[in-house]
Amino acid sequence: MDSDGMREAVDAGWIEMSRGVRRLQDAEEFKTGSLFPGQGGNGSGTYVFGREPGSSEPDSARLREMAEHWSGDPGGADPGGVVRMAMHPDALRTDLHSLTARRDEELESIRAELEQAPEKSARRTELEERINVLSDVGRYAASRGYDAYRINDMHVWVVLNRTALIVER
Repeated sequence: MDSDGMREAVDAGWIEMSRGVRRLQDAEEFKTGSLFPGQGGNGSGTYVFGREPGSSEPDSARLREMAEHWSGDPGGADPGGVVRMAMHPDALRTDLHSLTARRDEELESIRAELEQAPEKSARRTELEERINVLSDVGRYAASRGYDAYRINDMHVWVVLNRTALIVER
């Protein structure tokens, strides 16, 4: 989408976002290639800077500045860049605090069942694998169908479903 189309989408309630990438090749791969989500301290996914619809802070220029901070050395041999995008207003999203609380409840339930499972059983192995997968909050959110979640009281989002986005050319 061109910049005019992006502005129209944001004005219509799409969530404006920017992502800094270390290499320009990474920007192109994000748009058209295979998705390789990162692993951050707040779960696996694609970390972006964004703002809620109707919010004036941070504005588009500030989102870009925040993303540029993570995009590498602009004067280097392979300068980074910024990918500008917007998330569909109907995307399924939540916040990290709520998501973590639900995940922790589910893990507690699995652990309780694990205590009852016989040693060296297929059920025990299955429960241990579920704990391993769901312990990462990003993987937990993706398994529950979320498109993204916002890290509490910050302008940082973790995008899990790239198809919920439009991206500027």
